Amino acid sequence: MRNLALSLFAIVLLGTPAVGQGAKDKLPDLIQKLQNGNDAEKLAAAVALADIGPDADPAVPALVAALQGKSEDLRLNAAIALGKIGAPAVGPVTKLLDSKYASDRYYASWTLGWIGAPAKSTAPQIIHALRDND
Repeated sequence: MRNLALSLFAIVLLGTPAVGQGAKDKLPDLIQKLQNGNDAEKLAAAVALADIGPDADPAVPALVAALQGKSEDLRLNAAIALGKIGAPAVGPVTKLLDSKYASDRYYASWTLGWIGAPAKSTAPQIIHALRDND
């Protein structure tokens, strides 16, 4: 219940999702909030970036960093945003398959699944990751 309340608060904090022609104008602010905001601001930024979709590709490095964070809510929403961004996220996310942290490898695999067909070339690395005991 707390997570749902935090998610709703985060969405209200940034207002309506940044979609449409002005979405690219909001990217620098969303990226800044994702990198330096409080928990609610980070979560709201990830949700807004997911709503922008492929045009949010400048946020890939910040989203990949969020994918490695401690907050499960943020990691989940960063994965969804990266999945919606698509092909530009494949390379940076694939690098996490070699992370020493099992949770990073898990979220990387999951994110590549969200990306879908553009991540097809990563299948051998994902199969290798699935053999991991963690």
